[in-house]
Amino acid sequence: GPARLAGMIARALGEARLASGDRDGALDAFLAARDADVAAASRAAGDASDAKRVKFDVDRIGFVADERLLARDWTGALAALDRATPVAPEQNWLDLVRAAALMFLDRTTEAEAVLARHRGETTVAGTPWEGEVLASLARLRQKGLIHPFMTEIEARFAPAR
Repeated sequence: GPARLAGMIARALGEARLASGDRDGALDAFLAARDADVAAASRAAGDASDAKRVKFDVDRIGFVADERLLARDWTGALAALDRATPVAPEQNWLDLVRAAALMFLDRTTEAEAVLARHRGETTVAGTPWEGEVLASLARLRQKGLIHPFMTEIEARFAPAR
């Protein structure tokens, strides 16, 4: 239907904008794709492919948020995530980006609460949440993004000896 087509076009536009470095334009396009795919899913009464497209759109919004995080745009990363609205529990990875952005804004109590919320869960890769938190911090360090609170998080999420 028209909503599905609109989602497809918006998604393609988002990818093109992302490729050209236009994060804001990409975010707008992926949000439009998500909204169109949500509309298509509600009309199709549970078509699994529509639900998959919505999930993919949310992942792309999360990717833009992550790009903003790596570009040191902490507020922009949070703004993108606030509009993403995960649709599946395994999209908990979006909260890794959220916690990092909060940490770099020195909102460490909030960052810790976001990370603690998912203890015991697994990620989309099927890995334990705690390991994913540590891997996320290692990736940030590798990119030169360092905050004193990282050491505290690493201590709290380190595997028990």
